[in-house]
Amino acid sequence: MSEMEKLAAMMKQQRDEKADVDRATASAREEKFNHWIESINKLFDDIQEWLEPLARQDLVQYNRGMTEIKENIPQNLVATYDAPVLPMAINGKAARITPVGLYLTGCDGAVDFMAREKQYRITRHIGAEVQWMLHDKAEHKGRGVLLNQESLAKAISHYL
Repeated sequence: MSEMEKLAAMMKQQRDEKADVDRATASAREEKFNHWIESINKLFDDIQEWLEPLARQDLVQYNRGMTEIKENIPQNLVATYDAPVLPMAINGKAARITPVGLYLTGCDGAVDFMAREKQYRITRHIGAEVQWMLHDKAEHKGRGVLLNQESLAKAISHYL
């Protein structure tokens, strides 16, 4: 085998190894986005369940949909994906919960809850279990409060 043939074999091996790593990275990234979207859907399921007492009295209406998200991700890439969105009318006032992104500093993904002048960020934190924390966007400090039916009710009361 000539030196050029050896060089060609080495270069081909490097190219093949890089392609394998790239495929594995892309697969892991796709799985991470799939888990993110599943997590948003579960969050929206919980929120709709918590809002059910209001919905039964026709005080809240919602219509889950999809929106396109463009997000900067590691390695200077941009990911485009479809994610759930939850537009609502709360006592006749428009509100919306929209994904911000998965790759954010300080959390494992976030959505924004916006209605008129009041805005909240809901951040996801993955530990032994997934926790969502509710943050008033006007107060840029603290860890926020655990998102549950009670904290959501308090947030909604600020819109009224």
